[in-house]
Amino acid sequence: MTKIKIIDSIYKKRRKKPKKKKEYDLRKPFEYAQFVKWIATPSVLREPSRQDDLAKEFRVHPGTLSEWKKRESFWDDVRAEMKFYFKTKTPNVLQAIYQKLLKGDGSGGEAKIWLQYIDEWIPKQENINRDKTLEDLIKEDDEKNEQTIDRGSALDTKQEPGEDKIQTKLDPEPLREKQNEQGHNPEGQTEGI
Repeated sequence: MTKIKIIDSIYKKRRKKPKKKKEYDLRKPFEYAQFVKWIATPSVLREPSRQDDLAKEFRVHPGTLSEWKKRESFWDDVRAEMKFYFKTKTPNVLQAIYQKLLKGDGSGGEAKIWLQYIDEWIPKQENINRDKTLEDLIKEDDEKNEQTIDRGSALDTKQEPGEDKIQTKLDPEPLREKQNEQGHNPEGQTEGI
C-alpha cells in the first residue's frame, strides 16, 4: 500500500458521522405549522385538497411534506391541533346528538366518545368498596375463590357443597375372571372394547 491509501483509510476511520438534524431545526417553521393544521383539518374542508398542490403553495418539494410526516413529534402536533380545532365545535356536536336522541335515533354513545376524545373527559366511576380495607378485600376474594372450588367439586360428584368427594374406581378383578387364558372374555370380545 502506498502512503496516500494508508492516510486515506486512517482519515476515513477517524471521520465523524454527520449528526442527524434535530427536530426543532426547521427551515420553514411557518409552513410546517400550516401543514399540521392542513392535516388536522377534515379532508372535505382542506384547501387545497391535494398535498402536491399544498407543496406548490408553500414553494417546497413534495417530498419535504412527506419528510415532515416522519418527524417524531408530527402526529402529536396533529392530534393537538385536531383537539383545538374541534373543541370549539363541541356545543354544536352536543346539540346535534341531543336532537338525535329526542328523535329516538341514537343512544348517546357518540357524545361520550366525543367528550372522551376532544375534551379528555373521564367518566366517573363509582367506588363501591370505599369503607373496606385492603385486608377485607383480600379476605373476600379468598372466600369467593373457596366457594368456587366447593361448587366445582359438588358439580363433579353431584354432591352437596361441603360433603366429602367420593372416589369411584373401576375394580379390574371381575374383568380378569371373565377372561380365558388367551386374553379374551367368554363372549369373544377383547377387554376394553
